[in-house]
Amino acid sequence: MLRESSMTLALLAVAAGFASGCGSVLDPGSQSAGQCPSGLIRCGTCEGGSYCSNACPLYSCPRIDCASQTMERCDLRTDCHSVFIDKQDCMCNGAGCCARFLRCAEGGVAKCSPGTIACDVVEPHCEGEYVVGYTDACYEGCVRMTECAP
Repeated sequence: MLRESSMTLALLAVAAGFASGCGSVLDPGSQSAGQCPSGLIRCGTCEGGSYCSNACPLYSCPRIDCASQTMERCDLRTDCHSVFIDKQDCMCNGAGCCARFLRCAEGGVAKCSPGTIACDVVEPHCEGEYVVGYTDACYEGCVRMTECAP
């Protein structure tokens, strides 16, 4: 009985144009070039999409950690930075061209100045637009120079 009541409330919320949590609300039609029909406004979703509605629901989105992000999404975030690895195993001719995305790390900027290194990891090979990034006590990998903290 409780489950049926919750389902009914959820369906009513969607039909009314509201949502709880961060799911998308029904899109009232296709909009080209991001414009909404007259009388409607563009509302965002937690997933990065948008839709048109007469009112946007009030909800807070859960924080999505950096580690689960692709390079494209990582680069769009202001609280994460991309980390790369250069295994020097490709046949390209430009400095840094072998660098491949490794992961998305926490922090809007990378730490590019070493502190005390207290790990047994070999320093990564970084070249071209990439420099060594550091954690508090070890190497993080290669990061773009443009992502280094001032």
